[in-house]
Amino acid sequence: MEVILKSLSTKKALAFDGLSDILFDKNLQQQVKVKLSDMWTTLAQQKEVLQLHFDARLIPLNKSYPNIGRPNDCRPIVISSPLVKLLEARLKPTLDRYMTEKLHISQVGFVANTGITMNQQRLVDRIKLRTSRGQHLYGLFIDFSSAFNTILHSKLFQRLERILDKGDVDLIKAIYSRTRIKLGEESFTPNVGVAQGSILSPHSLISTAKSSTCKSNQKQEFEQMIFLAMQTTY
Repeated sequence: MEVILKSLSTKKALAFDGLSDILFDKNLQQQVKVKLSDMWTTLAQQKEVLQLHFDARLIPLNKSYPNIGRPNDCRPIVISSPLVKLLEARLKPTLDRYMTEKLHISQVGFVANTGITMNQQRLVDRIKLRTSRGQHLYGLFIDFSSAFNTILHSKLFQRLERILDKGDVDLIKAIYSRTRIKLGEESFTPNVGVAQGSILSPHSLISTAKSSTCKSNQKQEFEQMIFLAMQTTY
């Protein structure tokens, strides 16, 4: 429980169940660890967990703040309950190891102790190397637009089955099947996309993209491949 709590951040918006992420405050970890352990045991004994904990708020994030955003400046984000984040966080250490040890060596976005600046610098260095020799250089930049919103859950679960134990994948399936996104009086259960507020979303996103990047690399279609977060340069 202590390891799980350390991986969670605070000062996020409230979800519908009213649980505050002050639960994850590092100064309260000892007290919270005891309370959450008791709560976890109680939930395990119940046949059903209240649907309220799986109701998520849909709100628009204005990317051009403090200016008034146009429709294409707003990104939909989902606010989930801290309880759901606790359930997801159980899987984070395993997925973190996968991100560090199993991804393509050029992938830096969402990988611990790396950042896209590393690959930006690599790209500049490689361009300079070739132009200094008088070589012609061509590049292809691919941006996976709306990547978080378009992943099919069926394909996501297939990819995760190669990384996680069956019980862990079943946990993610159970969370997704119960998640209900609400806006005002309207609600729906999504069958595509991963929640951008989810702890596991970056892992899910990268794991589903890995197969296509590996295929391109195996075919040696490009001299160099550099992966940022969800943007790729060839």
